[in-house]
Amino acid sequence: MTRLFWSWEGWSNVGYVVGEVKNVKRNLPLSLGLAMSTLAVLYILANVAYFSVIPLEDIDNGTLLAAQFMNKVFGKTVGQIILPICIGLSILGVVMSELFGGGRLMYTAGKTGFVPYGAVLGEIHPRFGTPIYALAIIWALSLVFLFAPPPGKAFDLLVDLVQEGMWYFYALTAFGVILL
Repeated sequence: MTRLFWSWEGWSNVGYVVGEVKNVKRNLPLSLGLAMSTLAVLYILANVAYFSVIPLEDIDNGTLLAAQFMNKVFGKTVGQIILPICIGLSILGVVMSELFGGGRLMYTAGKTGFVPYGAVLGEIHPRFGTPIYALAIIWALSLVFLFAPPPGKAFDLLVDLVQEGMWYFYALTAFGVILL
């Protein structure tokens, strides 16, 4: 279930970058509402499509339901080649949003002096207008985390490690908001 939650994870980074959004009072609620409702409708429609094509007794627990659906409806080329490419692009989008938000968070921490070498991390690239040093540190740390775990299960291990801790803190945050 945590992998499903991770697909929505980009929204946790909105707070880090909301200062860069133009016309925040209009665009943030509009984008949140449209994106969340669009995703919810797409998830529901995907499940209706899956279960209308594949009978319950034919669902193979070892194969992704989407892959079974694509194989049956569009053939093995789509199910075994195109679908994994689409899943990879989706994962890339989540990773990019995490790196973008993490870079902005490190930039702000550097700018306010909360981390060592804050003056360097709080710099903005003159041409691109991005916190280049903060983003470089986030990218370097991400590469270490990607290649440090044992091969084969690195992605699963990283997602599980990150998600377990994050959702505990999300729950504590929600509980704190209710108490306040």
